[in-house]
Amino acid sequence: MGFQVWSVPLQRRFIASKVSCGCCLVILFWLVVLAVPFFLAYTSQSFWLKTSSYLEEPRAEFKYQALLVATGSDANGQPSTMTFSTSPELRRGALHNTVRAASLRTYTEDHNLDRAPEAVHVEFELPLKPGEKVHGLSALLMFQIDFNARAKIKLEAAAYVDYSSALPGASLFVDGDLLLVQRNAVPVTGGYSEPYKHSPLLGNSTYSPQSVEEILFPVLIDRYRSRNLTTMYSNLMTRWTPISGPVESGTTTRSQPPFKASFTVRIPQQNILFVPTVSEMLKFAFGNLHLKLIPWPFFQLNFLKRLL
Repeated sequence: MGFQVWSVPLQRRFIASKVSCGCCLVILFWLVVLAVPFFLAYTSQSFWLKTSSYLEEPRAEFKYQALLVATGSDANGQPSTMTFSTSPELRRGALHNTVRAASLRTYTEDHNLDRAPEAVHVEFELPLKPGEKVHGLSALLMFQIDFNARAKIKLEAAAYVDYSSALPGASLFVDGDLLLVQRNAVPVTGGYSEPYKHSPLLGNSTYSPQSVEEILFPVLIDRYRSRNLTTMYSNLMTRWTPISGPVESGTTTRSQPPFKASFTVRIPQQNILFVPTVSEMLKFAFGNLHLKLIPWPFFQLNFLKRLL
């Protein structure tokens, strides 16, 4: 017995005229094979990929821009306001009557050394006059956040804190996450964008607020919240440390320790909503159509064989 070196399967061909019933069934078969999956994919609201999202750990750094407003009472028990700003224009202008020469210290945590810090620490020491008490603190801290994976954005981000207590405090500790908030998806083409470069929230060297009304927290928050891309300082855990012992009132020359405010701003992975490119939309549409198209030819081919 020899070796088989070649084999040709037996093929049977059925020829029909162009107007026969078999030809019409074949044409109908391919129309159904192409039309039904396309109809199902298009009407399922997922044929075109309009928006998509991905996770990214951004790079964040403190911009050395901050506004602090501490409220309390002076040595005579009258309401008092103590402010601090890193902007020299604000200290000389709108905050001239209430500004204090506070000290600022900041550092970052980057355990995996990827130049994307996991947390940013900002600490303030607000000097107090003898007999002054602090019952509340409002703070606005400005950060620079850079996204460079798909959406390339340099974003001015704000962390806002508002805390008050009936007891006079010696320090406030706040720990929370800085999360991105989007109203609309961002494009991923066109290179880096700095959407709010020319309208900084606390001003810059070319522009600074000229009146107290322009830097009131309701006004600043309204301006900030009108943007498409904002951040929210959430998941806050706070610790208010009351003053130990009685605080003397009236005229006194005894020195008083400064009020300390410590903020830990953690930078987790952010969910970025973006508008996909044309190639990504076509790839998703083809894959969606292909998944709906696979089961149909086998089912319809067997059905056609039974008819013939």
